[in-house]
Amino acid sequence: MGVYEPRPRWTARQMEFLLANWPTMKDEEIADALGKTLKSVRRRRERLELKKLHGRGVCGAAEDQGLESVEEAKIRYERMTRSATPENPPVEP
Repeated sequence: MGVYEPRPRWTARQMEFLLANWPTMKDEEIADALGKTLKSVRRRRERLELKKLHGRGVCGAAEDQGLESVEEAKIRYERMTRSATPENPPVEP
């Protein structure tokens, strides 16, 4: 059995790439570009509530997703990454 080696967490640059390219690139392409697994890219996108159109090989944002959803995703990402302190309490999604 192999030894578990945790993968590096998402960097700010990787998050910016995901937010900029998720509507126009396939998850597989994003994973390759970032050196992440497909599962990791999909989970991160889903946690940010960025929905893709349905269909195999289809690129595009769901109809109800627009610029404001990307801005909301950035806010959700900031909430996920900031640490809880007395001055900075955790925020529920």
